[in-house]
Order: sequence, then structure tokens, then C-alpha cells
Amino acid sequence: MFGNPHDEGANADDPRHQHTAQGQQQWQEAEAHAQTPIFQGARLSCLASILGLLNIQAKHKASNTMLSDIFQYCHSLLLPKENVLPRSWKEAKKILSSIGMEYQIVHACVNDCMLFHGNSAHLTECSICEEARYDPHMLTGNYPGNQ
Repeated sequence: MFGNPHDEGANADDPRHQHTAQGQQQWQEAEAHAQTPIFQGARLSCLASILGLLNIQAKHKASNTMLSDIFQYCHSLLLPKENVLPRSWKEAKKILSSIGMEYQIVHACVNDCMLFHGNSAHLTECSICEEARYDPHMLTGNYPGNQ
């Protein structure tokens, strides 16, 4: 009953997003990005490449500017000319947005107690360990030895 909107058993009354016209279009775009290799003979698809680079960015807490530089370097110098890897983080973000994968930053407690998300998004300290959400030096720019 539920699942792939192209399945014969899909229920037209199903309220889930993929059963709307926009949802079906997003599903088709996601499939295309997931099945299109970044270049002829590549093992990775465009979507897998984007998500892989985003995972590396998150793991190393890299900036979006750095990620854009990596996309540009890979697209222009590392991969064959006919590659479909986005040239920048902005282009990658457009692809993700077009398939319903919005990019959202969620802060976490420095001690991994909680996420500052949903009803906790407005908090400035952890409700469990009471650590400050932000490094005070980050807010003022007054890093030790930077004065």
C-alpha cells in the first residue's frame, strides 16, 4: 500500500508527500541523481558523491566555503571533464533542495547531552549539564591571545 509511488499498489489517498505531484517529481529527480554516475564508469552517483562530501564536512567541522573549494577542485581538476559533480556547495544545495533534502544546521551541546532543536532551539545553555551553547569567545571575537 505504501512505498514507491510508482508501485501499482500505491494508494492515491495516501497523504504522504511522495503521492503528490511535487513529491513524485522529487522522487524522480532523486532517483536520477542516485543513478547518474558522476562520470562515465564511476562507482559513485552524483547524489552519493554530494552526500559523501557532506559527511566529510560534518565529521571535520569544515566550513561551507571549504566545501565549495573542494567541489570546485574535484569538478575542475580531479575528475574527467564530462563529470556531473556540482561545482560548488551552492549547486549541491540546490540539488538536495530539489529532491526534498533541505539543509539545516542543528547545534549540539558540547558534551553531547542534547540538541538545540525544536522546542529547545531558543535555549542558550544545555538543559541537562548547563554548559553554554556558544563559546563566549566566539560571540565576542576575543580569543585568548587575540587581543
